[in-house]
Amino acid sequence: MQACTTALQMLKGGVCPGYRANMVIQVASGGGRVLAWLPPLPLANGAAHVGGAAATRRLVWSRFRLTQTLRDDGPLLTACSFLRGFELLVAGTSNGELRLHDAYSGETVELVDAHTAPVNLLQASNWLGGSPGDQLLLSSSRSEVLLWRADGFDTGPMHSWPGLRGGRFNPTATQLVGISVGASPRQARVYDTTTGSVVAILDEAAAAAAAAANAAGGSGVAGAGAAGSGGNGGA
Repeated sequence: MQACTTALQMLKGGVCPGYRANMVIQVASGGGRVLAWLPPLPLANGAAHVGGAAATRRLVWSRFRLTQTLRDDGPLLTACSFLRGFELLVAGTSNGELRLHDAYSGETVELVDAHTAPVNLLQASNWLGGSPGDQLLLSSSRSEVLLWRADGFDTGPMHSWPGLRGGRFNPTATQLVGISVGASPRQARVYDTTTGSVVAILDEAAAAAAAAANAAGGSGVAGAGAAGSGGNGGA
């Protein structure tokens, strides 16, 4: 039996209300929280310091707590990502499915037959190239990357790139990059998320050739500059 566990971040900690000079350490756990009252910190003159960097009272708790555990007796759950904030949890499986769950109730919302191989990477991002609030999801297997609209799984992927793996968005989700499968040398390919067309192909050979061309161009410019200076001097 496999499990995919979600955790939601709690609010930041604060200062304990109330204060007693002889307060002792007390630790209590409950509801996913750990509370600790600390005694005053003595200064060199024997006085207790209140507030500032050496606060004498503080509330310490775990900022993460278990809210939902998703279990499945079927395929192995291999990757997961949140959608719509924390409302939906998308889980990829070993048989290539995408499973959308309500993150609060754990109920299955939708099943999508996406890949023919295990899903090994999921990434969601807000899409600045679409309408306000639009989100995109990248799902990757060992030899295919698919791009989905978060509100349109039933219509199929927006774009697919066979022979690509490890798809990742840029910060604005207007482009994505993935590693080509089977190419020698290996290539990193950049695609436009709106059109699906390739923007750039990066590999070691191309990088070496570009560096050599830049070096040769720099030398040529320097030589021409030196020749020109000599002519002007003669004049």
